[in-house]
Formats: sequence, C-alpha cells, structure tokens
Amino acid sequence: MPQSAVYVGGLLILRFDRDFEGEGEGFYHSCEAHQLLFGKAEGAWKTTSITQEALRSGGNRQLHEGSWETEV
Repeated sequence: MPQSAVYVGGLLILRFDRDFEGEGEGFYHSCEAHQLLFGKAEGAWKTTSITQEALRSGGNRQLHEGSWETEV
C-alpha cells in the first residue's frame, strides 16, 4: 500500500461585483495551480505540503483585497 500521494490541480476563481451587468470593470478573475502532498501517519492520510502558484489574473483588483499589495 502506498505511503504517500500527490494531487496536482488548477483553480479558476470568478469574482463579480454585486452590480455587474456583463460589461465594464465589475469583475476580477484569478487562475491558480496547486500541488498537495499527502503522507500516511498514525493510520490516516495527512497533508504534508501545499504549494500554490498564482498564474494569471484580470479585471478590477479592488474586488479582491489580497491583490492590492502586488502589482502584476
């Protein structure tokens, strides 16, 4: 039985202003890649490492507080 496992995946987050009507700056979208490592410990699977890579974002940065600090 394996003692470790890896998950690699992507994530697309779509954010919209409450008043967004399909045009303009009322959105902010982000793409991310993730790698999670798991290991067996005490008879259960545990997360041992998480790596996140921000790929590309677009739209109005004011809709996502975490994006205010870094210019892309």
